[in-house]
Amino acid sequence: MTGERSELGRSAHGAPDLTRPSTDPSTLQQQAFAMFDIMGMTDRLKAVGNPLDEGYESIGWDERWRHAATPVVSLQANLGRALAGLSRVGSEFVGMDKRLVWQAFADSVVVSVPYANRPARFSDTLGLLLTCGATVPAALIAQVPLQCAFELGLATDDLLPGQVYGPALVEAHELLTGQARFPRIVVGQRLLGVLRDAASRRIPDAGEDAERWASAASKTLGILTEDEAGQMFVDYLGRGFAEALGEPVATRAELQRVCQWARREEDRLRQRSDFRAAYKYAEVLRYFAAQGYRE
Repeated sequence: MTGERSELGRSAHGAPDLTRPSTDPSTLQQQAFAMFDIMGMTDRLKAVGNPLDEGYESIGWDERWRHAATPVVSLQANLGRALAGLSRVGSEFVGMDKRLVWQAFADSVVVSVPYANRPARFSDTLGLLLTCGATVPAALIAQVPLQCAFELGLATDDLLPGQVYGPALVEAHELLTGQARFPRIVVGQRLLGVLRDAASRRIPDAGEDAERWASAASKTLGILTEDEAGQMFVDYLGRGFAEALGEPVATRAELQRVCQWARREEDRLRQRSDFRAAYKYAEVLRYFAAQGYRE
């Protein structure tokens, strides 16, 4: 990562590869990439039904559809407001919202910010992680369980207007489905490697910026924690996160109500013998209990 743009798609002589699409492939670059997904949406959407199907139940259709659509609207609106106000969170994040790209589709949202080769890259990454970390408990308070994966990956926002696209989409999705497991933000190995190198001053081209990179990278690592399997995730209820954010993510009463709701959801799902989904809420309760929050 010695420059902001990769040379992917170039010939050995540096000329563009004309067998590729006309969009300049050199715009593919490293992005700090977050992918959100709403838990349980498959069941909600299936429950809506279709009038063309045998046995369709028309009574309560509008309520079933509202039940499926409301979490999506809430996710998009709340995350959009959080991102729009990000530049006011602190001086080191000023203007970051102008570098963000975010897109919503179905029950998922993707957010990214360019990871350019400059000290601000860690500040932008920390700012985006803080925003995502504050969004997850806020959504839980609204009874919208979100899972998120956060990683560095190659993508471009030049191929499709207003959208980000590239290998990072696949990598974030695989990390999300494979490691998130319950409402939390899991962090990928590529980002962890870069952050650890920066915090240990092991980036060879850092030069006089090494101390600034080390400081921002250390702050970012300070909001993470590790589960029993070695997976790193954002410790959004931890002291380090509150200090980095500058305020608690929620009141104790709000977080205790999350515990009460999560217990009801776990019990409801166990009664339906949906033990896989019930496990997710059990994990929420376990994480909250470890931070001193109980029903």
